[in-house]
Amino acid sequence: MPNVLTLFRLCFGAPVIIVLYANHYQSVAIVFLAFVLTDALDGWLARLMKSESEWGTLLDPIADQALVLTILCYLVWTGELYFLGIMLLAAREAVVVLSRIFGLDMPTRLLGRIKVTFEYVAILCILLGGEFKLLGYFSLLLALVFSYVSLAQYLFLAFWNRGGYANYRA
Repeated sequence: MPNVLTLFRLCFGAPVIIVLYANHYQSVAIVFLAFVLTDALDGWLARLMKSESEWGTLLDPIADQALVLTILCYLVWTGELYFLGIMLLAAREAVVVLSRIFGLDMPTRLLGRIKVTFEYVAILCILLGGEFKLLGYFSLLLALVFSYVSLAQYLFLAFWNRGGYANYRA
């Protein structure tokens, strides 16, 4: 069940872009909120059902960033956000995902969760617009800072936490 929810979340991107293109930002904010709730639900269910899997651990952050980066790239395309900041976020995600795919042990940590939370708040606030927009921009800036601090933490722990060598999965 948790992996089914994660796969379902992977499908959010295309419909969201269609609704964004129709300038229904508040509708996308509601859909995005549902996405955030299912993100919390799949991890909770996996732990509750004792069905945590390597596949789910790898796929969950990909599903998160598939929608997050899709929305952020759309907002760059409309001129709402700057290209460089979003590309820096995307580059960080590429490093983390590729490291996990190639076997580097990089479990999710608190700083990474804080980064995702700031991304979620940023997107919701920007989509809601009005007085929330400034909070959204500030949250996105904090997400960018936490993205590289958490990346440094992941890489440090992966390479040096186990006696000076990387902890590779066999």
